[in-house]
Order: sequence, then C-alpha cells, then structure tokens
Amino acid sequence: MTDRKAAVRRDTETDERLSVTSRHVHDYSGITMDSGAGVSIHNHQFSGSTDIPIMVGDGKHVHRYNNNTTVDRNHIHVMEGTTGVNIDISGGGHIHVAKGSTSAKMDHTHDYELSTSIVIKPKRKKY
Repeated sequence: MTDRKAAVRRDTETDERLSVTSRHVHDYSGITMDSGAGVSIHNHQFSGSTDIPIMVGDGKHVHRYNNNTTVDRNHIHVMEGTTGVNIDISGGGHIHVAKGSTSAKMDHTHDYELSTSIVIKPKRKKY
C-alpha cells in the first residue's frame, strides 16, 4: 500500500470513530463593554465562529476563537482566546462561554463576555 493510500485509510478510520459532534464549530456574537475612563465612551459589536474542538480529557473540549470587532470611532479591536469547556444543557446539547479583553487600540481595550450557540447531539439511529 502506498503512503498516500495508507494516510487516506487512517483518516477514514479516524473519521469513522469520531462522532458528528466532535467535528463541530459554534457561532457567537455580542457587544463589548464600554471603554474605560479617559476614553470617549463607546463599544463594538462582534461575531464569529469557533475553530474545531480541542479535546482536554474526560469527554470535555474547548474551542479557539479569533475575530475583529466592528469599527467604531475609526478603529477596530482583535478578540482571541479559548472558550471554557463544554457545558451540557437540557435536550442533549452544549455551549461554551469565554471572557477576556480585546487588543489595545487608541490607548484602550474593551472587556467582553460571550456564550456560543448550542450544538445539539444527533440522536443515534437504532437498526
């Protein structure tokens, strides 16, 4: 078997072992908190999608995120970080939460908090 065929076979076997929910992303959106004292008070909107999951053990995972805010007062900020672990919700799905501070622009930052969209676990078919 060629190296390429072996790699494809390994990928296929791995994909079959992974559940649909293990290859998922979440959407998120929100508004930053007001800028600090000494700065013209304003905030920015943000939205994005997380990267695929990073397994952290015990069936838990986190996601990386990275996005720009909207423009306000002629500038934007960068938001990036890692969500907290998955939080199960009733109905079989889960969400993630994260908080942090944006990059500094024009001598200020903004704090933010976000929660992701819900990912619902698919029901297993009975054969």
